[in-house]
Amino acid sequence: LAGRWRSLNDGVMGGVSDGVMRMRMSDSGESHATFEGTVRLENNGGFSSVRTSFGSGIDLSQFSGFYLDVRPGDDASAGKEYLLVVKDDEAMTTQVNFKAKFCTGKRLGAWERVEVPFAAFDRPERMGRAVMR
Repeated sequence: LAGRWRSLNDGVMGGVSDGVMRMRMSDSGESHATFEGTVRLENNGGFSSVRTSFGSGIDLSQFSGFYLDVRPGDDASAGKEYLLVVKDDEAMTTQVNFKAKFCTGKRLGAWERVEVPFAAFDRPERMGRAVMR
């Protein structure tokens, strides 16, 4: 699972942030993927991300959104706002993104399940600007 993700960080524009998806095993023996990264602002940077494609034609009609298990890794990330960015088949060819915000909890090391409903992805945009679809 973790091998399906690729990193894309602000190095593409001169930044020095880093991030990677790693396969982990929980204390209860369940495997999961963990995104680990550090956002640094030097050299006008400021983003760290991972991406994957689940293929086209996936029917998500029986679902209401995404669930993310999140936890802050340090004081700087505790309670911080992040973006989940998704694209559908059409967006892959038009470079349109759909973004929704979510926050980590404020307790260090504490896992929290965050729901990001599909309805939160209501504003298509390209390069940060709203577009019609």
